[in-house]
Amino acid sequence: MFDLSDCQGAGALDDLTVQRLQQDLDVSIAIKPKARQTNKSVIIKAQERNASAIYRARSLLLGLEEEPIKAAIPDTYNIQAVSPTSGLSKFQMEYDAVMLFFYPLSAHALAPS
Repeated sequence: MFDLSDCQGAGALDDLTVQRLQQDLDVSIAIKPKARQTNKSVIIKAQERNASAIYRARSLLLGLEEEPIKAAIPDTYNIQAVSPTSGLSKFQMEYDAVMLFFYPLSAHALAPS
């Protein structure tokens, strides 16, 4: 969250530019005018593992010349994709167990048709 004044380019920001930044950097940007001030309040949100994109979006919105901060994100924050050939994920197995507990299969449902 930061303030953006008219002299920093708050008036020059258009919806298309903000939407493009959101799409390219995978962030959510909200720009709202402040009450009785010429400044605008800017809120940039993203997943924690995408923190560098927040700094990049801020840098682009402010028109900063220097390189934005690069966040050091541990590898444990990266979600590993489960390949379809590796069987059921742990989540799917737990989900199936819960569903069977609450909605047990009857003997009729198990009989071959």
